[in-house]
Amino acid sequence: MRGAKVVGSFLSACLTVTLGCGDGDHTLRLVQTVPADMASEVPTDIVVTAEFDAALNEATVTTSSFRLTRDGGADVGGSVAVAGQTASYTPAPALGLLNTYTATLTTAIEGLSGQTLATTQTWGFQTRDGQWGDPVLIETDNADNAFDPQVALDPNGNAIAVWQQSDVTRTNIWANRFIPAEGWGVAERIEADDSGEAFVPQVAVDPNGNVVAIWEQSDGTRRNIWANRFTPAGGWGLAELLETDNAGDARVPQVAVDPNGNAVAVWHQFDGTRTNIWANRYTPAGGWGAAERIETDNAGDAQLPQVAVDPNGNAVAIWSQSNGSRDSIWANRFTPAGGWGLAELLETDNAGDARVPQVAV
Repeated sequence: MRGAKVVGSFLSACLTVTLGCGDGDHTLRLVQTVPADMASEVPTDIVVTAEFDAALNEATVTTSSFRLTRDGGADVGGSVAVAGQTASYTPAPALGLLNTYTATLTTAIEGLSGQTLATTQTWGFQTRDGQWGDPVLIETDNADNAFDPQVALDPNGNAIAVWQQSDVTRTNIWANRFIPAEGWGVAERIEADDSGEAFVPQVAVDPNGNVVAIWEQSDGTRRNIWANRFTPAGGWGLAELLETDNAGDARVPQVAVDPNGNAVAVWHQFDGTRTNIWANRYTPAGGWGAAERIETDNAGDAQLPQVAVDPNGNAVAIWSQSNGSRDSIWANRFTPAGGWGLAELLETDNAGDARVPQVAV
């Protein structure tokens, strides 16, 4: 078993097919487990089960008495159930690829007649590695090139891909969705503005499969920031303009989504003199808000923002900004209760430029 570390295997104590140990009418015996002890190549959607020699007292089988842990000791989320003599643990979400897990049954588990395990029982197993499938063409519009794809995945394995594609006259934004049970769907254009080119889409998805796609699009004079939203129940909506400052181009949008479907978009935008950092926020209840400039340093250009958001909707935006002599790294933080704060300089090494920041929360 590659890289496996099996902790406290009960096989050392019980060498027969009957894995439980002990004697007397009040001893509950473990008959078999799925997966078996030291199993490898285990599917990630496995339901871990333990079969006993007597019907179980369902009230005694809990996530405390039947535990599943990842290598290193972290508990795996999930639920337990009892059917007669079998206890099952269903991980949620599915297990990770090529990970080692340990299942533990404690002496708190009882049979209907009061039987108990003589000792705590543990067994270990390793999940399978991933495997690439065959390449699949997800668009069939061959008028011209499709490029700059981006993809996001929800916890259920549903994926959304977005890209820009030329129809010979202009580039448009397209999307396709993958569902594990069905495969890829039909490519769909998600914006309908033909006044100018649409570029560099970005995409983010929440745990419920709701998607926000964002891109820059020309109106024939300047580039603006647009977005569209997908829901599993309703599909794609109508594209929306996120900013109305028409002094100059808005470029290089980025987007992040929290587990409740709230999204934060950031971009840099030219005001006729310099580029500044702007943001807008989407909430499922209120839609997109008003675009807001999130930095006020007018010494030089601010550009290439990135954004990340935590499960409570707090966001951090980061970017590179010139002070007239060199580029430095700046950041601002958003909280749902207080909005955006004041931009802060993150580094003071002025020997040379600082550029191309990234951020995670």
